[in-house]
Amino acid sequence: VNIEQDRFGQTGSSEAYLSTETSVHIYSGIAAAMVIITLYSSYYFFKYCMRASTALHNNMFSNTVQAAMRFFNTNSTGRILNRFSKDMGSIDEVLPMVAIDCLRIGLNVVGVTVVVSLVNPWLLIVTAVILIIFYLLRVVYMKTSRSIKRLEGITRSPVFSHLNASLQGLTTIRAFGAQKILKKEFDDHQDFHSSVWYLFLSCSRAFGFWLDFICVIYIGIVTFSFFFMKN
Repeated sequence: VNIEQDRFGQTGSSEAYLSTETSVHIYSGIAAAMVIITLYSSYYFFKYCMRASTALHNNMFSNTVQAAMRFFNTNSTGRILNRFSKDMGSIDEVLPMVAIDCLRIGLNVVGVTVVVSLVNPWLLIVTAVILIIFYLLRVVYMKTSRSIKRLEGITRSPVFSHLNASLQGLTTIRAFGAQKILKKEFDDHQDFHSSVWYLFLSCSRAFGFWLDFICVIYIGIVTFSFFFMKN
């Protein structure tokens, strides 16, 4: 609107500005280029993630097969299965999505910060304070979540070990009628693991809640700051 007013109100001619058709063509070209670049970047990113996951799995399997007997004596079957099932599943499914989201969101945050700082440089002070708070929250969260995740991995291994031992000794269990005892033991292992997993989810949700709350405060400060700016 301001550009149109300047075009016809002040200058009286439109030679200094691009035409509407040219502007639409430029905007469409930029939008199409962004779509193509996004598709290509996502394709090659997940392609290299699949290669890395395949190489990691092959190295794990090769080292496990060539490991000494002491390795199998000191590590239970459930722990080994846990590494090849849950941990590898997290690397294949969760890690690529988190990595690409972190990259995209990080670039968006940098772009927003640059635009906001150009409009009102005083907001850089608020941005620096917000970044310090984010860093402190991250330090606390990483220590807590790392300990909880390690505990979750420890409580998950007995579930696999108990299931594997039950399947191998199924004939003996039925011969002595110990189905209820084994079922109760499995339920205890599963409940213990579920409680730790719920604790990890609660910790992650609490961290996300505080990050969103601080972001809302930052957006409010940026929005209300424009009311006090001089034209």
